[in-house]
Amino acid sequence: MTSFKVFQIHLSYLQYTILAEGKFPVPKEQWRKRIQLAMDEDAQSIDKYVSHALEEGFYDHVADIEATDLHDVFRVGNVGPEELITRQPIVTEWSPMHSISVGDVIEDTDGVRHVVLPRGFAPVAFDREAA
Repeated sequence: MTSFKVFQIHLSYLQYTILAEGKFPVPKEQWRKRIQLAMDEDAQSIDKYVSHALEEGFYDHVADIEATDLHDVFRVGNVGPEELITRQPIVTEWSPMHSISVGDVIEDTDGVRHVVLPRGFAPVAFDREAA
């Protein structure tokens, strides 16, 4: 078993309130939607959106999962067992890790980040120095 890091985009209570009121745009939510919509586009578009969101700090490290590979991370992150998941302290006031889904990012032991696609995974060209 190997430890993989899981990254997800989470909004704070204040950001949800702003969205509900419709007064101001919330960049974090705008990029989350762009990433979701890009899943129907080419791999280069997906990479561009996810890389930007990573560089802007929109993704939060929400958990470490012990697994054998990316597919196993997806399985454990959705159905357990819970003892293979080390959840990070609650990321926002009321938004802990949710099940792993399309648009989430998994980092392997080599530090390579992969975005979860509708079918499979794609590496993300993320520049740590720029973030």
